Amino acid sequence: MKITQIISSLGNGGAEKFVVELSNELNRKNHETTIISFKKTTKDMVFVKNINPNVNILELDKKKGRSIKLLFKLFRFILKEKPDQVHFHLDSTFLYVFPLTYLFKKRKFTYTIHSKLSHNNKKKFELLNKLFYKKKNIEYVCISKSIKDDFSKHFPRLNFHYVENGISDLTQSVNFIKNKEIVDSFKKNDSTKVCLVVGKVVPVKNYSLLLNSFSKLKEENVICIVIGNKSTEYYTSIKNDNPNNVFFIGVQSEIADFLILSDTFLMTSLNEGLPISALEAMYFGKPIITTPAGGMVDLIENNVNGFVSKTFEVEEYSSLINNFLKLDKAYIDLIKKNNIDKLKKFYTIETCCNNYLNIFEKK
Repeated sequence: MKITQIISSLGNGGAEKFVVELSNELNRKNHETTIISFKKTTKDMVFVKNINPNVNILELDKKKGRSIKLLFKLFRFILKEKPDQVHFHLDSTFLYVFPLTYLFKKRKFTYTIHSKLSHNNKKKFELLNKLFYKKKNIEYVCISKSIKDDFSKHFPRLNFHYVENGISDLTQSVNFIKNKEIVDSFKKNDSTKVCLVVGKVVPVKNYSLLLNSFSKLKEENVICIVIGNKSTEYYTSIKNDNPNNVFFIGVQSEIADFLILSDTFLMTSLNEGLPISALEAMYFGKPIITTPAGGMVDLIENNVNGFVSKTFEVEEYSSLINNFLKLDKAYIDLIKKNNIDKLKKFYTIETCCNNYLNIFEKK
């Protein structure tokens, strides 16, 4: 099968990493795969180097703002290459790819929705529900069951599937000792518990909840390390509120090392799909402490493989972290086992890829 993956960029987000790993797996299964990135790749994009050499990459060099030229570039590519399946991701691609479903009625399109229903995508699907529900050459895929159920409830004339994200195997890097030195430099002593956060430093990740929670934990022997791009307006707005037990260390390419070196993984988001970073934490058995954001309620079962707050309030979230610090080793080991078992059963990239192929091959 000839499959084209379309995404706005190959930057350092979870959806971008997922597209790379899914493309690699499709290629491994002998499907001719091309990734189209609207924006040019840059040296700071850590996932680009992981793309299999047999996967084709097309960069369209999109500038800021809307672009008719981009639409024509996509049109010409599909006209020339005639892919069997066009798989596109994120809101930023929809405006350009959806019109092509009318121009190429014999081509099959799949649109993956990487987040829960929100104000940003609600109007778009309300229009689709009213006008375009009879289109038969496009499938809509959500990345968790609860997200799929929510979309189906609000837009009953559209047909939604769900395919849970998957990840490839992770390994310790050759720079593990160097990364351990980074982590140890922040610890108060050898017994300090390390919490890890991986994610873009943007408002939806709700880092104010993280900072306020750790302000309440200053007397505890715990620190938090945040991996994510610091060159954002949001980081500038919150950095002055940063307590002395939270450390932002920027983008890192060797996430596995930091997961191995941590004791727990934190999510404070207001909105999530099924984050790749959380799956990677599960791969190493790390207990996850999360807000009830999007697909996290499908991923984490309270007191079984992690802990889910009922609200987004500081008191509750900081209490969950504090309670974790008091758990005995036997309980933590059980959580670790539950996470690893669940990851291997449901969230490998091979399982995810097979589920997508079932949709791609659907007649």
